[in-house]
Amino acid sequence: MHPAARSPRRSPSRRCIRLCPARPQLSPRRVTPPRCRTSPGPAPVSSSPAPQHHDRSAMPHIPPYPMLIEIIGAPGAGKELAADLLDVLHERGISARQPRATAPLAESRGLPLGPEQDLDTTRWLIGAGLAAQVTAERERTLHGPARVVVSRSTGWGALAHWLAAEDLRTGRTPPHSRYADLARLVVAACQRDLVLLLPHDEPRGEDAAAERRHQFALRVDWYLHRLIDEEGITAVHLPLPMEAARASAVERVLDLCREPAL
Repeated sequence: MHPAARSPRRSPSRRCIRLCPARPQLSPRRVTPPRCRTSPGPAPVSSSPAPQHHDRSAMPHIPPYPMLIEIIGAPGAGKELAADLLDVLHERGISARQPRATAPLAESRGLPLGPEQDLDTTRWLIGAGLAAQVTAERERTLHGPARVVVSRSTGWGALAHWLAAEDLRTGRTPPHSRYADLARLVVAACQRDLVLLLPHDEPRGEDAAAERRHQFALRVDWYLHRLIDEEGITAVHLPLPMEAARASAVERVLDLCREPAL
């Protein structure tokens, strides 16, 4: 047979087109762009009923961080004043709390706060006080999130106790280089909106042991004033007697609570 007489050979592509059934035309796939972490994006579709929207203008304003008030004074001072300030704030509907005391925990660990105090004990007391302060700032009260935290000598009290103990043991004031790092830690961590410095108003002791405690409290009070002056801490010096100190402290705290930030 002549080559020209043969039937023309179809190409594979033409044969595939003729034999295979025609595929249906599919709609293009919808690609959802990735959701940005910073933008809220579209709300997910839910079969549950839509939540009710409350009027946010009627809700009380809660600041992201509470107002911090610290009472600084000699050993035993400020306990009653802190309780009075908490009562005054609660009566006005302001949620307030006080950090947990670290002295019982320190005594259970053999870390006394007093004439036997050393530098390692002071460092532990400062750290425990700061931890209690942070916990008080984040915990809730019966009135909601804490809007005011009233603390008593979180760091300065521990540092003044050590200075008084060193003075009692050696007869001289320790150089600033020995406690400069602890002072910087207290300054950086204990940023307060209001610092109340209580005067020393403790009577003299009736026996020898009570008189020694009285003399040590006088040393602590003296070193507290020295630390406040050395580190440039802005503090309100409350007057004597204690009734006048309480009235002045309550007035200062209420004025602070009237600020727009609170």
